[in-house]
Amino acid sequence: DGNFSAVFHQNGPSKNSFLQQVTVPGAISSATLSWTDAIRNNFRSFEDPNQEYRVQIRNSAGAVLREVFSTNPGDNTINPCTSRSFDVAEFAGQIIQVFFEEQDNLFYFPVQLDNISLDITRRPSNTNPVISKIADQTVFGASVIGPISFTVSDLQTTPSQLRVTASSSNRNLIENQNILVSGSGTDRSLLITNIARTGTFAEITVSVFDLADAVTTTT
Repeated sequence: DGNFSAVFHQNGPSKNSFLQQVTVPGAISSATLSWTDAIRNNFRSFEDPNQEYRVQIRNSAGAVLREVFSTNPGDNTINPCTSRSFDVAEFAGQIIQVFFEEQDNLFYFPVQLDNISLDITRRPSNTNPVISKIADQTVFGASVIGPISFTVSDLQTTPSQLRVTASSSNRNLIENQNILVSGSGTDRSLLITNIARTGTFAEITVSVFDLADAVTTTT
């Protein structure tokens, strides 16, 4: 938070580390680990792994899942306060350890850390898809109705991934297999064929499903 800082400081060869265990929620759209560090390597270069500063993501048992930052041979040995960040959304739903480690086997090597944070953006709750109104249809002696156009949309699911079905309340007049749903994306249509000449009324229920199986129906 900028009010406190942690410093790796040593008088001889050592490996210094600290960690924080956190739970990354499952229903998120983003998760960003960020921190500020200042590095002063008093040896002539960085060496892997004997003169190195590293930041890792580990699981709750301590196994390394990802090394998100490390010094490398050839890097500047003195770095002023530098802000760094890494996307950790891939660990959604997991308990992880944020692990900072400094290893100095060759010479004096202080590292200063501050402003460590994990910023989470939660995914909004799923909402039901939307389907436009479909007008009632009246026919006399026809065997085909349509195509009847309508639109579908959803806040979380792209239109091309929405699934549309249709069914009839009167199978003697209109069988389900004779209701053709076509189109893609936002624009869809119904074509009803082989309408029997018996019966007077059928209610067609049109349903649209999103990827979470939330459904909206219209008749």
